[in-house]
Amino acid sequence: MTRPLAYVCVANHENNKIKARCRALYELGYLPVCPFLMFNRFLEITSAEEREDARIMSEEILRRCRLLVTFGEINDEMAREILFARRIGVITTSYGGLSKVSKAVSEGDAAEE
Repeated sequence: MTRPLAYVCVANHENNKIKARCRALYELGYLPVCPFLMFNRFLEITSAEEREDARIMSEEILRRCRLLVTFGEINDEMAREILFARRIGVITTSYGGLSKVSKAVSEGDAAEE
């Protein structure tokens, strides 16, 4: 099974919460991609230069994703990612919206059986 890439867009940068959110996307059938978790391991986000590098690399990853999924309240950084996603034609949705659609689709599939 090929899983569509889902870019994880979060305001809260607590690793345990992000991991749980990635797990939730995985359980819906997506391959979660979270630049924050990846880049935080080797970049110093407190450095303006490395923060800009992280932004550029995040945009490169987002170009390869089918959708961007938001979690929580939208902050300025998330809004920038959402606007970029829309500009390049990547679907943007919230996790709540995505899970409702996924549930409705799976209930519809079960009703057809």
